[in-house]
Amino acid sequence: MKLVKPTMEGVIDMVTKVGNTWQLKRERGKRGRAMACFNRLCGTLDSHRNMLDVVPRGNKYVSIFADTITSIIKVR
Repeated sequence: MKLVKPTMEGVIDMVTKVGNTWQLKRERGKRGRAMACFNRLCGTLDSHRNMLDVVPRGNKYVSIFADTITSIIKVR
């Protein structure tokens, strides 16, 4: 068996392949699917952000709910 000296291009290629494989595993896992669903949910909430400003703030429970949703939208 003939040994070949590693080159920088070979190392970069190998690291890229390993990184891509790791990223695919991560995206297909439970956490990756949950994050994808969360991002889609936040995207739909973002389109309704202006409607949340109309929600009355008198009731403390409604106010907490509306403020929490607004905060999630802003953080995303």
